[in-house]
Amino acid sequence: MRPFQVARDDSDEVLDEANPTPAEPPTGVVSDHVSQPIPSLPPQPGLKRGLQIPSRISHITWGFKLPPALAKAGVGKKEWETFTHEVKRHARMSKSQFCTVLAFGFAIGVICDMFMWPIGTVIGGVYCHKRQREKEHENFTVAHTSGALRLMAHRWNKSYFEPLGLQVRLEPPDAIIYDSLEEMDVASTKLFKYEQKKGYSSPAAGEDSGKGDKKEIKYMSKEGRERLKAARKGRIIITPFVPDADGLAALMRKAWTMERHANHVDEGPSPSQLALPARGTSEF
Repeated sequence: MRPFQVARDDSDEVLDEANPTPAEPPTGVVSDHVSQPIPSLPPQPGLKRGLQIPSRISHITWGFKLPPALAKAGVGKKEWETFTHEVKRHARMSKSQFCTVLAFGFAIGVICDMFMWPIGTVIGGVYCHKRQREKEHENFTVAHTSGALRLMAHRWNKSYFEPLGLQVRLEPPDAIIYDSLEEMDVASTKLFKYEQKKGYSSPAAGEDSGKGDKKEIKYMSKEGRERLKAARKGRIIITPFVPDADGLAALMRKAWTMERHANHVDEGPSPSQLALPARGTSEF
């Protein structure tokens, strides 16, 4: 499949003296005013087969780091922070949950201090830390089961990620490891980070590139343990999005609007000037 080409349409500048109306652009040609490419498969290895982004630590409210591969695909740091902030809100403890965890932790600390001072304070803190993690995982799982996470991901896909050629979905901790997830890269593993830094492209997720690099082989030995550790956290799943012919026009207009908004452009052609290939003749 060849990507949709962006070509210059000189009919916007040159008019026929006998006919003052600009000629229609050729089939499959887009005005050169649109510099943002049509959504396609991101070139970074790992995004083509999907990428799992686990939370920074086991606590989901600590957030999700933006991988360099995702930043290269066009995801802005500010938009990512806004998106992950909304994700964290589904895991955050309520006031009643927070007060309950704090009260139990304080009580355990006081009781333990009576026998093992000052270790009891540490024990109470460890209990609060563990219970907070469990409550956040419960809240996130409830949001996933109720469909709240699915609705949020759908809204962000339509408004932001799909024009970039990406799709997101959210997975709760300890979810069933489907075959489709096993075939994806994990952004938090040392093997994936090293391969991205070196520009390697593995034949499959979690495998070395065959370059014979000793450090890569070392990281490969820890890959299984790190992937299992990531599965116990809340995860953002990134997959490629390839629009069909019916949805391409809407995505082109969205990309045009996003670019004009980012560049603060006041003049330019309207999205109605964008022409699509005739149905059945496009090459995708």
